[in-house]
Amino acid sequence: MKCAIAFSVLILSGGVADAAPPAGSVSRYGPPQRSQTEGLYVEDVNVLFLESFPVQVHVIARGHLANPCMKISRVLQERRGNTFYITLTVQRTAQGCIQVLEPFEERVALDTRDLPSGNYRVDVNGRVDTFGLDAENALPPSTDYYDKKSQPSVKQQDE
Repeated sequence: MKCAIAFSVLILSGGVADAAPPAGSVSRYGPPQRSQTEGLYVEDVNVLFLESFPVQVHVIARGHLANPCMKISRVLQERRGNTFYITLTVQRTAQGCIQVLEPFEERVALDTRDLPSGNYRVDVNGRVDTFGLDAENALPPSTDYYDKKSQPSVKQQDE
């Protein structure tokens, strides 16, 4: 009887909550897993425009790592609609490390090539900043600046 009740509770609750997904499957919550970002605390996100055309946009993320034995191992960037999602992942480089916060600053160049004008959000591990583009961020069609007739000709010398 106890076995039947436990089985009924398991079925009604939707299965085992902590069961691992099958190998090779993608989490329904998307990458990266919490263990890859645990110990990384983003405290500030700033958007920086470089003086160029097309405009280059960089994001500066500042924060702390849980200890000096952690380092930022990957920077993932994805754009969905008008939001850029940047995920910083960490990796532990040593065991038995002193537990003191280690500051970090990470600069990420956004892929803004051919981006239409509008307002955009940048989400770095949950911290958000915004920016706007007043004009489309694309180069005009390429132009040949030299008329072929005006280019100096190079003659080959016969040996």
